[in-house]
Amino acid sequence: MTATRHGLRREHAILATCLGWLGLATAHAALAPQYYQQARENAASHLQLRIDEVVLLPDQQSGNCEVRATVLRDFREKAEPGTPLRFHLNCQTPEVTPMPGSSAWHDYERLRDARFAEGFFNASAPVHGQLAIIAAERESPWCEATSGRCDLAPAEPAGTARVLECVVEGEPPERMRVGDGTWQEWDGAAFSPQLCGRHASDRRQRVAWSCDWQPHAWTLEYASVDSQSQGVYRRVEILDPRTGAYHRRITEDTFVLESGSRLEFNHYGQCRPVPD
Repeated sequence: MTATRHGLRREHAILATCLGWLGLATAHAALAPQYYQQARENAASHLQLRIDEVVLLPDQQSGNCEVRATVLRDFREKAEPGTPLRFHLNCQTPEVTPMPGSSAWHDYERLRDARFAEGFFNASAPVHGQLAIIAAERESPWCEATSGRCDLAPAEPAGTARVLECVVEGEPPERMRVGDGTWQEWDGAAFSPQLCGRHASDRRQRVAWSCDWQPHAWTLEYASVDSQSQGVYRRVEILDPRTGAYHRRITEDTFVLESGSRLEFNHYGQCRPVPD
């Protein structure tokens, strides 16, 4: 029975560094999948790395691999290329068996032999130990935050017109169509007219939509100002055209928590290219 249990644990550990997915936690993961997703989406950096060395630390049962790496690129533009990193991961070896917990386990030999990796980082370490081995370095990401998949297609050449259709979490889910300088929302029967640059006002409020188009982020900002209180409702929607990841942040200045901070809501979604 012991051998079978160890065999199952080894299967989960190997999945942690296989191509196509970020590192998975063991079968005894302490967190539900949405917490891992949220950690990736909120991470400070999305790093692509060159692995320089993996050092196995004896007499440690967890955090027993020290990874020495160099930042090739940060898709969230926080870390500078060439920055050296050192961080620790859980590695399975013949002497070390994965233990229950929220952090991923990795196969030591696969990690040692890898040349490139990618993951979502806070404070110079991948969130929950999730790190994917990737086939090669490239200008666009292999991994997406929403699903944790690391088999994204290469980015299209610069200047190529591209339109994405997005589905945003909720009941019912919301849809929108974004790209080629246009941002539209589904109203239940058809996509709305262009939102970018629209303004409107009446006796109650003033509203405006503005768009910004960067290679790493397409952004729509909607602001509504109450004419009487001057309170501001603000909605910022950010789409990463390289990965299709969508994030909506809503803040309302007129509602204040006891701590004095603004009330904030976050919604996430995924966007796919619209077929020709």
